[in-house]
Amino acid sequence: NFPCFQLPSIAPQTRAHSVVLRPAEPISSHCIFQYHRTPESNVVDPEIYPLPDGTVYVCGEVDYVPLPDRPELIEPDLGKCQELLAQASHAVHSLQSAEVIAQQACYLPDSKDHVPIIGRIPSTKNALLGTGHTFWGILNGPATGKCLAELIALGSTSTCDLNAYNPARFTQ
Repeated sequence: NFPCFQLPSIAPQTRAHSVVLRPAEPISSHCIFQYHRTPESNVVDPEIYPLPDGTVYVCGEVDYVPLPDRPELIEPDLGKCQELLAQASHAVHSLQSAEVIAQQACYLPDSKDHVPIIGRIPSTKNALLGTGHTFWGILNGPATGKCLAELIALGSTSTCDLNAYNPARFTQ
């Protein structure tokens, strides 16, 4: 039987938006990370990733809305997607006329204390978690995977100290 472990509830729940574009002309393969303030003093920080298939992935607009009960009910805020299109077009002018292939949203895994959850599920022998990285999963996912592989294969990890990430912190 799979162990019963109640993950802590998370609030707020972060919905991240992205768009996929197909520019008429190829663009540089360099990724662009922006950070600036709008006239309304809002910080915007879109990320622009040219992909090998010629499309461009743009992400960065978030909001905080409850996670739907079923994944197929996740819908993007099209206004947030339009903001991403405007920001990307401002940074890379050739994207102004790009075909919009997708406007989408996903929820970022987080924890109540905003620290990743990595390690053995309490009161189990061989059920582990590796989640809660929010925006940083793409960066920290490989290290998390290595740590979990060490726990599985060796029973402990030498790559990093996982004490701060221990799922047991939510049962205390």
